[in-house]
Amino acid sequence: MISSFAPHDEDENEGHSLCVLDDSVYSLITTKGEKAALASDDESFVEGIHSICSSEWGSAEEFSMRTPPITRVRETLEEDIGAEVLADFTAMLESVDSLRGDEIDEVLIALLAAANNDVLLYDISKWGEDVGLASKATFSRTKSLLGNNGIITTEKVPIDVGRPRLRLQLTESFDDVDVEEMVSVARDMILQA
Repeated sequence: MISSFAPHDEDENEGHSLCVLDDSVYSLITTKGEKAALASDDESFVEGIHSICSSEWGSAEEFSMRTPPITRVRETLEEDIGAEVLADFTAMLESVDSLRGDEIDEVLIALLAAANNDVLLYDISKWGEDVGLASKATFSRTKSLLGNNGIITTEKVPIDVGRPRLRLQLTESFDDVDVEEMVSVARDMILQA
């Protein structure tokens, strides 16, 4: 367990980042740009730290991570949109090393998977908002990014009442691209623009 806490008692020192294992505790220290860890495996001390961390954890306010668990994303994507979109989403997600510091994120991947299966923008963005992945506005902005970079197109689909819905489709640039390669091709097209 890794814990970072600041004791609530005003007489206590400022909190420290700790790495708390079953049989040892490491205090993480940074001074003048250098980092180090001080370790203790004293049984009494380790038990005391476990007790403090458990108490802090138990009295802490609940915090929402905002991002839904991947299991919920996958379950609801299959239920609400379809197994084919889930398969493409999973393959694309697994094809990227990291989603940090890149133009690529889960919303973009969901839109690529949807476009690969001719899904309506309304349906995928409603799903994304309902599951807590992102707002409809974020889906719309990302759709515009993909459209402006020649990655997807849309086809108007009339409905009984209201404005037509937009069916997402990949451009012909993706005709011979495997699902696992779609994210890297899209990334390249965005970065070259």
